[in-house]
Amino acid sequence: MATDMRSYVNVPLRGWQRLRELTTLYAFRRRLQADEARQLVQGVREHVARIESALGEPLHDKQILEVGPGQLLKRARVLAVNNSVTGIDLDELPSGGLSGFLETWRVNGSVRALKTLGRQVLGLDRQFLQSLHAILPEARDVQIMFRR
Repeated sequence: MATDMRSYVNVPLRGWQRLRELTTLYAFRRRLQADEARQLVQGVREHVARIESALGEPLHDKQILEVGPGQLLKRARVLAVNNSVTGIDLDELPSGGLSGFLETWRVNGSVRALKTLGRQVLGLDRQFLQSLHAILPEARDVQIMFRR
């Protein structure tokens, strides 16, 4: 039995509901970028400690698959400092530029494309990555494989 898997951004909302969602999301994200980066690194480190305890060895030089890594591959960036990480997602990862925007629109729909464009234009992605790199400079140059 085949199911039609859909990303949350494809949930139908009325225009005012979508506008409220976007303005709330912007205000929340703008205010909390540094805290989010700190909590992300702390949370990943806690998960790594549990995994290492279960494995009985350090989580280094491993191949890790992250399902649903999201647009910025946040957890994957932290994990990739010491490991090889592949992320898979239902949504297309934006590649930048007009062609990337149009591809995101084609594959993921208008809501995902516009939310991504808004995050980038408003500087939220850049602000988060700067906060993450201030906490974990090694995450700046990691390589992550992504598949859709």
